[in-house]
Order: sequence, then structure tokens, then C-alpha cells
Amino acid sequence: MSEPVSEQILATIRTRLLAYSADTQRSARVGKWQPKDGTLIVNLVSLVQNEELSCPGNPPAQAWDMEVEICGLLKPSDTDATPIDTYKNRLYSEIIKACCDGISGWWKWGERAINSAFTGVAEHTDGDGAFAGVKVTMVTTFRVDEDNPFNVRG
Repeated sequence: MSEPVSEQILATIRTRLLAYSADTQRSARVGKWQPKDGTLIVNLVSLVQNEELSCPGNPPAQAWDMEVEICGLLKPSDTDATPIDTYKNRLYSEIIKACCDGISGWWKWGERAINSAFTGVAEHTDGDGAFAGVKVTMVTTFRVDEDNPFNVRG
């Protein structure tokens, strides 16, 4: 079965992150994995229609801005004297590098998107509000047929 363009982009992001961490997951209602140091989680935050980049036609093309979070878990040893900021800086840099490294036109996610931009880095917290790692956010813009979100439009 074919997947919508948004899902294809998320799968491509996960595939690229696997080059950094073999423990790269997609967020799920029921997780079948254990959180550990270096785990990466790819999460769709929102899809918002981008009227400015939508195009008339037959059929019209709808542009969407998709916000994605890539959360990296940090669980260093209790006896590790390395500052946590050092681990956070290393991890967010590795996440960005894994998404872009050596790939011409990385922001197109295999010719599925118009543009992508990293929009922030923040602390990632667990459900109790405790520090859990680093969160890298990105917005990817893509176009699809108005009546078929499975079909990429340029």
C-alpha cells in the first residue's frame, strides 16, 4: 500500500538517522522499545496548510508545512563528570549531520519536498518533566494534489 507524502518524508528522515543510531524509532501509541542513551525518536508535531505556496491547476496543488521533532535521549552514567551540555551539543549536531551529511538537496527528502529548515534545539523532557535529552525541530514544506495526498507535486 502506498503511503501519503508526509509519511514518506518521515520514513526518509528515520532512514537517514539510522546512520547515526541503530535505535531510531517513530513515535507510537504503544512503544515496543526501551528508552536508552542514544535512542532517537521521530515525531510528527503538526501539518499546516501553506496557502502562499499552494498552486492553482487541475487538480490544484496544496502546500503543507510539516513540523517534525527529532528527540534524542541522553542517559549518561551517574559517575560521568562530562557536562550534560557537552552531550546535548554533540547529540543535536549529530542529528543535524545525519539528516544532511553528504546528500545534495538533503532538504527535498528524495524529491518529495520543496524545502526544509531546522528551526530550533531545546531540552527534551519526559512525561514527568525531568530532563531526558535534546529535541531538534524542523519544518518541511511539500506539495500534493488537492485531491490526492499520496501524489507529490513540484
